[in-house]
Amino acid sequence: MPWRGDGRRRKMLRYDVACTGDAPRRVTRRRRAVTSGFLSFPRSSLRSLGRPLRVAALCAFAACCGYVGAARIALGQDAPPRPAATLTCRVDPAVELLSVLTTLAGPRGDRPPLAHAYAREALDRFGPYADHLAVRRAAAIADRGLEDFVAQVAARVGPPPGLVERPPIYAVGDGPVSVSADTIRALVAAARDFARRTSFMDFYREHAALYRTLCDRVLADSVLATAPTRVARFFGLSSAAYELVLMPLVPRLGVAPPGVRAGPRATLTAYVGPAGGRDGGDPVFRTGWSIERVVLHEFAHQHVNSAVYGAASSLARSRTLLAPVRARLWRADHVASWPGAVTETVVRAAVAEMRGDAAGDAAERDELREQRTLGFSFVDSVAATLRTARRPDAPPNGTAPNVSAHDARWWPGAMRRVVAMLDRAAASPHRDELSDPPFDAGMAHALIAAAPDSVLIILPTEERDAALQDSLRAHVERMRDRFVRHATIVTDREALARDFRGWTLWAIGTLDGNAWLRAHAAELPVAVDRERIVTDSAYRGEGLVFVGAQPSPLDARRALIVTVGQRVDELARGWWIFSSDYAVVDGTRVLTRGTYTVEGGRRRFVPTMGVDTSGVVGRQP
Repeated sequence: MPWRGDGRRRKMLRYDVACTGDAPRRVTRRRRAVTSGFLSFPRSSLRSLGRPLRVAALCAFAACCGYVGAARIALGQDAPPRPAATLTCRVDPAVELLSVLTTLAGPRGDRPPLAHAYAREALDRFGPYADHLAVRRAAAIADRGLEDFVAQVAARVGPPPGLVERPPIYAVGDGPVSVSADTIRALVAAARDFARRTSFMDFYREHAALYRTLCDRVLADSVLATAPTRVARFFGLSSAAYELVLMPLVPRLGVAPPGVRAGPRATLTAYVGPAGGRDGGDPVFRTGWSIERVVLHEFAHQHVNSAVYGAASSLARSRTLLAPVRARLWRADHVASWPGAVTETVVRAAVAEMRGDAAGDAAERDELREQRTLGFSFVDSVAATLRTARRPDAPPNGTAPNVSAHDARWWPGAMRRVVAMLDRAAASPHRDELSDPPFDAGMAHALIAAAPDSVLIILPTEERDAALQDSLRAHVERMRDRFVRHATIVTDREALARDFRGWTLWAIGTLDGNAWLRAHAAELPVAVDRERIVTDSAYRGEGLVFVGAQPSPLDARRALIVTVGQRVDELARGWWIFSSDYAVVDGTRVLTRGTYTVEGGRRRFVPTMGVDTSGVVGRQP
């Protein structure tokens, strides 16, 4: 036939498509028929026609496909993205096997051991095998701070005892701080032996009812039901399935599997750890925004990872931005490389944008502020860049036509904008200030963002009652050993005599008794006297306590936490830390709490509705 060897056949093949209502795709030579949903004819019948009739037949076929496509669009069936799949939940046997190994290895860092009944059963059942090679290999990885390995390794193997590898096996970790694929394979080999020797799958099957109960409880949280749709709408791309894998033995917020790229055939997975558990009770998982944030974060990773690491060569130009916050990013999420930092920043910015879409601008600002404090300094700028790229009137690059906010075409252009923004920041003469901005967060995040050995607690020496002053010091030492065990305790006189720039400061006492607090009273936004505490309103009483966080007067990039009481005896009984910027408490009763805004260089109190006693810890009667 005249079009077989002269190049025209190749040209015709470029227009051979299957019109199935989904995106057109090229038909390879192996496909023997050209089809639509209700129209099919073999290629041989095309070849038997003369060229004019072939062209006419193909045109008629194209018109048919166009009609079908137009009908689907008219019915709203092609409105991007298509509805996301239902969220499912399971407990994975490979995850549980590796979790048991880390549990036998013991708690790491400052984290206490899990106390719920399931953890105790695992320790009782597998304790005799605590010296097994698999436990030692798991402990060696956990000792490097890489607890994500449980989910990331389990995602690439089949169920125990075989643990059949699903290539490729990826290294675990970020950049220079990682564990090689060969080390992972050695762990898997040892874990196979552990699973066989201990009959691990019997243990797993015995707890099937518990696993179903945990999943039912988590999925009963109505906010999670919309997570797949929210992620799909944000990125303009739906995936085939969305699932949660619960990790009741892994004290980790969440993990995304390696090597998964969102798309119509992909299953997006969020591995989710517990919030804790009551002694003797079941593991307890987070609820509300606390768990929704984790799930959105892990699903977003599977949209973002490939785009960022694909731009790694372009990101090399801005890698100097990592140095000022490297230590904070490692503490925040074990980030050790600039591509890793950019990935986490983009994911957190996307989650903040999704939060704003659902709950409003104030909720988005709170989310961005929290992430900035953790060390993701450019999260506000990245969020603004994503917001601009998602606008219906904003093309993803300088030449492409405008796109809808729910169209996947906005995303590649957004990444180019992010790279350009980071290039500008790296070239700025204010680069270091941009990378490490002033502290702006609540009390809890002041401690989370601080290096464990850079927290300085300042205690009074001038309280009127020396016995109560000694009692306060003993109480603070007990609370320090429980909650911030690496913090240093000094007196107010020592704090005034030395330069503690670079430290997170925590001053405790009354204004009369703590000389350091008295010296910096003008910089505190609160007024405290014997009859009242004045914040967003005047609160009257005789045993009230103000707690709050603000930039340190010695180093604005670090925090100052203050615990100021009307009476020292009340301070010697309580310990208060909230996620909010400030609170006024009366014993265990929270009178007010909220955030600050800065106007004219002064902090203004903005109370938050509702009562929260979650920050009242360690109080003695």
